[in-house]
Amino acid sequence: MTAVGGRVRGMAGPANFEADFYITSQETRSQQPRNRLRLAVETRYLGLELGDSYPRFSELTLWGQRVRGVSGRLSLGPFSLQVAHGELARAVEGVGSRSTGVAPAGSYRVVNGDTLIIRKFGTYRRRLMAVRAGVQKGQLYELGLSLVKVRDDTNSIRLGMRPKDNLLIGPDFRLQLLGGKLRLWGALAFSLLTDDISRGPASKAEVDSLFKRSLPFDPESFSYLLIINENTVPLDPRGLTSVAYELQASLRMGRNALRAGYRSVGPDYWCLANPFLRRNLRGLFVDDRLRLFGDQLYLSARFESYEDGFSRWDNLPTNRLRSLSCGLSYFPGSDLPQVSFSIRGHSRRNGLEDTTLVTGGYDPRVHNSTLDASFSLSHNLEAFGRTHRLLYDFSRSLRDDRYGGPLGDLGSAMHLLRWQAQLSQLVQAHAHYTWTRSRAGSGGNIHSFRYSYLSVGSLFRLWTNRLQARLELGRLTSASELRYAESAQSGKVGRTGLTVGGDLLWGQHRASVEAGIAAVGQEESGGRTDRYTDLSFRARYEFRW
Repeated sequence: MTAVGGRVRGMAGPANFEADFYITSQETRSQQPRNRLRLAVETRYLGLELGDSYPRFSELTLWGQRVRGVSGRLSLGPFSLQVAHGELARAVEGVGSRSTGVAPAGSYRVVNGDTLIIRKFGTYRRRLMAVRAGVQKGQLYELGLSLVKVRDDTNSIRLGMRPKDNLLIGPDFRLQLLGGKLRLWGALAFSLLTDDISRGPASKAEVDSLFKRSLPFDPESFSYLLIINENTVPLDPRGLTSVAYELQASLRMGRNALRAGYRSVGPDYWCLANPFLRRNLRGLFVDDRLRLFGDQLYLSARFESYEDGFSRWDNLPTNRLRSLSCGLSYFPGSDLPQVSFSIRGHSRRNGLEDTTLVTGGYDPRVHNSTLDASFSLSHNLEAFGRTHRLLYDFSRSLRDDRYGGPLGDLGSAMHLLRWQAQLSQLVQAHAHYTWTRSRAGSGGNIHSFRYSYLSVGSLFRLWTNRLQARLELGRLTSASELRYAESAQSGKVGRTGLTVGGDLLWGQHRASVEAGIAAVGQEESGGRTDRYTDLSFRARYEFRW
């Protein structure tokens, strides 16, 4: 793989500008874009981004999804306007053939009287148009209304499946009281999704038959907003199953910071502009953080309670998720060790206790609990006339599954040790060691994994700190084993690598290079081995003015 990237920042009068680019040899038209190009101009009243941007309205509508096109903002006194327009996904044609080989079920399509076997469905070009209008008064309050429109272009490819159309609308607000000590934030959104628009909008008569009543409008006349047909979800929006809302509050009083929030996302709420938003989920969280003894001691606690699948529209039981965590951090000063400790317990259960099995022998009961703990210790130690920085991290996770679910019991442990010292004015040395082990399964089905990494290196400062040279040698080993019934599989990987690099600084310029070579060996059960060499080279140039 080869990649080239860069960034330019500057100022011209009242405007700040920034340009980024990242070009990789992995870019191909048969996949979604990997290259990134962006040009941004920002002033007090106007902001504009061209290329790849990541606009944010709210988590319920548009939140950090990559948009290739144009986005911007306009601020005029108390009024503001945000706009984003472009592609969320580019068109990638599917792969088809007319061979008589076996194809996956449902992948046959008739074209010109012949049977076309679609080996791989393509991706439609997905377009976004989003607008948010707001009004605000300084830091006191802000009210906003968002409209997000996402539609697949049915003409962009031939071999696709179920192109979609999505419309979202909803308000949001932000409020600060008590001089900013109390902050309230909330959002509400309503969505409509047509899961397949390949046949276009339905006629008024067809929609009337679906709703069992006469609509006061013709759906075809609103197709520019949303294509409505028998695949529109929800068919009857009066049930409010496609509504999502959330509310958060934070209160700062002295050395105490308290936060609480509640979120509910309906089972039919679809947001193609934020595909990672979990649906059919509702619940709350409360967390608190307290600073004591001149900010040397930090205490924290958090409680979460959620219902996954609360609507039971699919007749599956609701999974109840509970989580309770607490932590302590102590920073007594540079002469004493710094300590952090945290523990978290979380569980998932659906309340089923009988042993009734559904088709296929699947046990629907869910009842598992997990305990996570972590410990960190760091200290600056004076020894042999030098200052040594020591760091130790430990984490442990244990999961108990009462009914032996798909993963069964889980357990993992990780140790990390790091040392760093300034050996002289020109030489700095460091060493790093990580060891990890995990195990999953129960009975005769076990999957285990071990990993370790050891590295040593130095940094040399030369030519009055204008020239720096780096050297690092590392060794990585990992081993995995999978036992299922009477069969077993195992594998090992070893990697030894050497990395050298340097930085040159002069005036407003900085140039960096880094080269590496690594010998890699792989072993699999059955005696199969594979050995190869990895080579890498990176260069970076920076100019500030």
